[in-house]
Amino acid sequence: MISAYWQLGLPRESLSLLGSMRAADVRPDHFTFTYCLNACARLGDVLLGGNVHALVVVSGYGGHVAVSNALIDMYGKCSRPDSIAWNVMIAGYAEYDEVESCIQLFNKMNESPCEPDQWTLSSLMDVSAQSSEMVYGRAVHAFVIKSGWGSADESKNSILGFYSRHREHDALKLLESFGARTLVSWNNYTKVGDVPKV
Repeated sequence: MISAYWQLGLPRESLSLLGSMRAADVRPDHFTFTYCLNACARLGDVLLGGNVHALVVVSGYGGHVAVSNALIDMYGKCSRPDSIAWNVMIAGYAEYDEVESCIQLFNKMNESPCEPDQWTLSSLMDVSAQSSEMVYGRAVHAFVIKSGWGSADESKNSILGFYSRHREHDALKLLESFGARTLVSWNNYTKVGDVPKV
């Protein structure tokens, strides 16, 4: 019914049904969210779209391709996405190890007025660690350094996680360069590192 209302050009009715579903304790799926985000885009209502976005994240559909595309479309039509919206979309793809999708979103973010922050770069490093291709992680690491986020704990720890997974010797040198180490730093290193060397 939600899709029928949307296709008939009745976006408010689509969103009203989402409210009814929630009141009846019926869990929305990726189809529901896609049409509801399209309805928000059609209305140009970024606040309502942000509320649906929050439901998407809470429901675990942030990494679903169709939902992520609808989010990009909705924010693009309603306003310029802010860094939080970009970070949520990148983190959603990262959760499902979609490295190339994360990089594509990152490139789109760089073309927008928004600038990546330590959370963006941390998500990119984390997903790069899951890839067998080191080129992604090295490129993101270079961007971290050039952008000045290299001293942020989130960035340092995700870079450490990447090298711990791919190049243990480099990870040890990086850990030693940290000076003050956090519990997260140690955990990132000891996940795959050789604890006796530490």
